[in-house]
Amino acid sequence: VTNKLQDIDGYEWLELNEAVFVWSKDLWPREDVMNLGVTAEVINVSDVPGKARKRARQLESVGFRVVGVEAREIDQDKECVVKINPKMEEKIELLKELFESYLGCEISKFNEADKYFGDVVFLVGS
Repeated sequence: VTNKLQDIDGYEWLELNEAVFVWSKDLWPREDVMNLGVTAEVINVSDVPGKARKRARQLESVGFRVVGVEAREIDQDKECVVKINPKMEEKIELLKELFESYLGCEISKFNEADKYFGDVVFLVGS
């Protein structure tokens, strides 16, 4: 999201480029999201360090309360899978809109074997 620039004297600095605005498109705090009171857990299931932290920052910028960021070994070949707690059924339409449209994630529901503590769990892979 930055370009490295250099002046005639050799002084170098970083300047934001247009990519920061593309990445953050529509990812500013939304009152409807903050009013939901949804907690999110972000889990990095890839072998690339830092992917969960980046996604957590995105979610916080939208208005989610991130309650956990960690790495686990889970077999997943998709970039982003969101698991929604079944108790969030009445809020699922807004959540689907956010996750599919804005973040490009595949949606599924928790099953009984899933051991998560957020209302919404992001599995960040690939």
